[in-house]
Amino acid sequence: MIARQKTYEHSPPDVAKRLRVSPSKVIAWLESGELVGRNVAEKPDGRPRYRIAESDLADFLERRSASIVPAPSRHRRKKAGDTIEFFG
Repeated sequence: MIARQKTYEHSPPDVAKRLRVSPSKVIAWLESGELVGRNVAEKPDGRPRYRIAESDLADFLERRSASIVPAPSRHRRKKAGDTIEFFG
């Protein structure tokens, strides 16, 4: 007998509550393909009922995590030797 791994799946409102965004934002991520989920609706042409696996949510959060960006270097104005001084 083969043992199945039990994976917990989240609904869009669960994910929205966890990420502090609206459920419609989570659905938009699902429809754009940015967040991976599966449609468990009874009818394929009916209203979608998405479920997001814990591993897919972890991958999504890892991709969206803020990365450290180095601060831009300051560019100083170069002094030109042939500058005409009007006030001098």
